[in-house]
Amino acid sequence: MSGSKKNIHHRHQVSFLAPLPSLILFIALGCSALVPFRTLAADCILQGRVLDDSQQAIPGVSVYVESLQKGTSTTKEGAFRLAVDHRSERTLRFTAVGYQPKTVPIASGSCPDIGDITLIAAVQQLRPLVVTATRNMRSLDGISLPVSVVDQQEIRRRSTQRLGDLLSELGGLNVVNNFGLGLQMQGFDPDYTLIMIDGDPIIGRTAGTLDLNRIAIADVRQIEIVKGPSSSLYGSEALAGVINIITDREGQGLHYEGASTLGSYGFSDSHAQLKIHQEKLSQTLFLNHNRSDGYDLNPSTRWATTSKTWSTSLRSNTQWTASDKLGVRLSVRAYQEDQRNQDAFVTTQRGMADVLYFARQRDASISAEAHYQSKPGLQFTLRNQASYYETNAYYRFESDEAFFDPNVFEQLYLRPEGSLIRSLDKHTISGGLGWMVESVQSDRYIDGLNQQNTAYLYGQHDWEITDRWSMLTGLRYDHPQVYDPKWSPRLSSAYSWDGFTLRAAFGTGFKSPDFRHLYLDFFNAAGAYRVLGSQSAEREIGRLIEQGSLRSEDLYLPLQQLATLKPEQSLALNMGVDLTRKNLRLSMNLFRNKVSDLIEYTRAAQLANGQTIFTYQNINAVRLSGIEWDGLWSINTRVQIGFAYQYLDSRDVEVVRDIKNGRVFRRDPKNGEVSRVSMRDYGGLPNRSRHSANLSMTIQNLIKDSDIHLRAIYKGRYGFGDANGNGIIDQDLEYGRSHLMLNGTILKQVGKHAEIHGKVLNALNITDPERLLTSPGRQFQIGIRLHK
Repeated sequence: MSGSKKNIHHRHQVSFLAPLPSLILFIALGCSALVPFRTLAADCILQGRVLDDSQQAIPGVSVYVESLQKGTSTTKEGAFRLAVDHRSERTLRFTAVGYQPKTVPIASGSCPDIGDITLIAAVQQLRPLVVTATRNMRSLDGISLPVSVVDQQEIRRRSTQRLGDLLSELGGLNVVNNFGLGLQMQGFDPDYTLIMIDGDPIIGRTAGTLDLNRIAIADVRQIEIVKGPSSSLYGSEALAGVINIITDREGQGLHYEGASTLGSYGFSDSHAQLKIHQEKLSQTLFLNHNRSDGYDLNPSTRWATTSKTWSTSLRSNTQWTASDKLGVRLSVRAYQEDQRNQDAFVTTQRGMADVLYFARQRDASISAEAHYQSKPGLQFTLRNQASYYETNAYYRFESDEAFFDPNVFEQLYLRPEGSLIRSLDKHTISGGLGWMVESVQSDRYIDGLNQQNTAYLYGQHDWEITDRWSMLTGLRYDHPQVYDPKWSPRLSSAYSWDGFTLRAAFGTGFKSPDFRHLYLDFFNAAGAYRVLGSQSAEREIGRLIEQGSLRSEDLYLPLQQLATLKPEQSLALNMGVDLTRKNLRLSMNLFRNKVSDLIEYTRAAQLANGQTIFTYQNINAVRLSGIEWDGLWSINTRVQIGFAYQYLDSRDVEVVRDIKNGRVFRRDPKNGEVSRVSMRDYGGLPNRSRHSANLSMTIQNLIKDSDIHLRAIYKGRYGFGDANGNGIIDQDLEYGRSHLMLNGTILKQVGKHAEIHGKVLNALNITDPERLLTSPGRQFQIGIRLHK
């Protein structure tokens, strides 16, 4: 034990010095960003705003003076400031993707106020602006990463209230039921995707799953989906990608909205939204209440498939533009959900008993941000997020309501961060550093309270090499408290011509061991086993050996190895091509991810009384690869067709090696014959469809002032679970069947300020009580929305 502690102490001494090279690099980067590329007698400030033809601000517009080789870009409010020499003749050139370029000549000796500059949209179809992929505002056309966007119009067409319902209808994404609705992206399990609201991570996962039903989306402006490792910007939880939910904070004057929807299975959803926008101050408020009676796919048991739920969401966002240079934002978010269910099982107190189940989860977050533009093209941002999450679950005996088996979990998350952005004509240099503090308190974690601290810094260079060719490079350094530091590089590039864009992105990602992997202490008396986190296992097993309860020969892992747990690591390549025409958009993306050092539980020891102790270790590797297609075809001004397809090949690398070497067998359940498993039999990782596809059609004004939106969602068969005892999917009976869901929505505008909608989900009434728990059958909804 003492030798193990000494080695760990030495490792932390070394790792303490590891950030120094990166810190020096970051300081040098920041200092170089402060130095202009050319020294000028800057005695004239040119300023103004850039607007589109509907008088809306255009952020990220390049403003450049070619004769002086100097430029800047517009802020979120479309404003720009540029210091120049008033003695020379100058021509300002304004360029932005999706808009026709414009030049404004300025005579020598003058220093005018430029005022408002209007850019005219180009003929080609405009693409949205996104911020998640690079942390800078960019047009979707100019990004070299696989990114997709769901805008507010699309959300309202589908009349969708919760994030899980929306993502389940999108191509390339798979929503699974595992301790709540979780999201699979490019074949990764839910705990590998970072989900944020307005750039703030959402905490509170159960067994790695963040329940998508917690997130109301009626006030959302757009949802940005970045596929592939994004650890170079966002760290541990972004190994598979990032989803950023951006709320609606834009507009002028006073706007309000109220809506209510009723549906099958006691479903109801109501929300109210208020937006007040003044010259320098804006305020948005959003309140949502959602409830459902749940449903039961197996009436022979008391436990319903989904519980009765009541939830309330509150979001507030305040923005203050103090000056042309300084802006402040304060965001507050709160959520509470209650669940009720019932069951019958054998209890230690009273034997077989009817019980009632109660659960409550709460989520609260506050985020403050201040950004300061010290000079044209240079912006500093300070941001701090504090979040709290708790769950409280327990049972009551139905006979006298005495409660038992309480389970309490609390999590606290703090993240202060500082960043800078230096924008020049063709270069955008950004970087930041921050500190994450996470702590949990639970009766299932050893010592009750545990904490992790992680320091990080990142840098990124976005370079428009030519009008057609761009390159993005990024690097992040994470220095956690309990395991070795981690570097995460990323490199991507895009080349565009005549409506075509070629993209290629290479990156690495990592997934840190979470509190469950490190500190869990769970005992199952009925199963005669105990699960310990890696940090807990070394201490607890050492104590059992000293007490004589465990013999050294019954230890399956060396004692010094128990506390060794490395982050999971990913190498990923995404390559794709986009085609954009006036009425057609096509996109294809090839991806390949190899993940090593996967964290899985394994046997650590067996006590003399027969109890088995499990712990978590880095064991094997998986490979996820495939192809994604999606497109949008505007047949005419009224009819639009969207389509998507994904082919996914998921493999356990060790299993594939054993199959090829003839070391994997299976027994026929009918005749008992044993045979070798071939690669043709191997079904890959469980709960993943090899083929999935989506088809949608939007018809506008088929009936006056109405829209019809139809969707078809196909999921191919997927591995459900091992049935013959060899631990893999290799027989037909081990699959869940393929299915096709048909959903439809009709929206009717009533006057200028009202809208009614009707919706049918799962029109074909597809159900499977054993293997498709997310589908209760056919559902109907009807609702109304009032707005101004």
